[in-house]
Amino acid sequence: MADALADELGAMAGMLSFDGFINMMDMIMMAHFVGFSVVGSGGELAELSMSAQTGLYLYLLVPLVALMIGGFVSAKQNAHFGVFERFNLSVVIGAVYGAVLAVFSLFAGTSMALDMGEFGGPGMDIAVSGQYSFFAALWHGFLLGTIFSFFGALMQFGPPKVTSHLSGRLTYGESLHQAISTVIRGVLLSVFVLLVVFLVQFGGEVFDDTFMFIVLLTQLGGYLWVLLNFIPFSMSADMFGESGALNVSVLSGFEAVGEMGDTAVLNDYGIYLYLGLLLPIALFLWAGYRIRLQVKGDVLKAVLAFSGTYALLMAALATLTAFSFEMNAGSLGVGAEMLEVSIGFGFFTTLFISFITASLLTYAGTLFVKAEE
Repeated sequence: MADALADELGAMAGMLSFDGFINMMDMIMMAHFVGFSVVGSGGELAELSMSAQTGLYLYLLVPLVALMIGGFVSAKQNAHFGVFERFNLSVVIGAVYGAVLAVFSLFAGTSMALDMGEFGGPGMDIAVSGQYSFFAALWHGFLLGTIFSFFGALMQFGPPKVTSHLSGRLTYGESLHQAISTVIRGVLLSVFVLLVVFLVQFGGEVFDDTFMFIVLLTQLGGYLWVLLNFIPFSMSADMFGESGALNVSVLSGFEAVGEMGDTAVLNDYGIYLYLGLLLPIALFLWAGYRIRLQVKGDVLKAVLAFSGTYALLMAALATLTAFSFEMNAGSLGVGAEMLEVSIGFGFFTTLFISFITASLLTYAGTLFVKAEE
């Protein structure tokens, strides 16, 4: 059983390596979750078009650190600024950063020879070239630049604290702080739990490449945290007429459809999902407890502020963890749509379920303070 799962995880790591296809500019775009599109032709193929949307959490560390430093330095030069002034400063940084990233996207891209035989199609090589979306780079750069630089600006109030500086400075500052902290704590704890499971099951021998192991571990940690919030995960593929799907839910377990194969091995790990539910329950209760201690007014409004912020963050997290790949071609005799793969969570499903779950459990946490009183 362990060998079978190890083979699957090893294959996923191989897919993430992109040997020979990724250069530094591509890494910059991937670090900001900018999708790309590819066009090409070759052999008997009249036309080929591909599009993909993906990103890797670990690569976010580079812009995170750089932008936090930028926000910290800018805030230090304007130390008299309050929270709102620092946010406005971060918006300016985000706008400049987005513009620079958009310019970079014009020079990013790659060219490669794609062997269709590797995908189960006709044996031929296709010369393809790719490019990144200018507007996606502009928007992602602005959004990440604003958020990450704002974190640095907040830290300047008194490091090493970051979002905790919102508490006491804004009406629902504690709610915002707890929402951001809960997402970060949840992902980090999920990564740690997965690391322990891998070490116990495989003894750390799953991957030959330590870096790719860390990349995949952090990515799966994001998936796990969203999954533990009762949000269903879906992986579907349609490859040259053969389709299948794998659906995962804490409530219903693992379910394979079509050509996805047998989930008997995966179902043996369902117990870990149930045990993992202790993580969000504990974090939500703690958040509610802290909100009740800090908020002197209407605690229900504070909980709703927490839940709304948390739901938006989780929806964004679900979007960042999503992976989609679509390849269309003509003149192959196999149909116009040859290959389509999608992995991830639904945006609106995540938004709704996260809000309900966070509201109920966080409000329950506020009751512990009343019980102590």
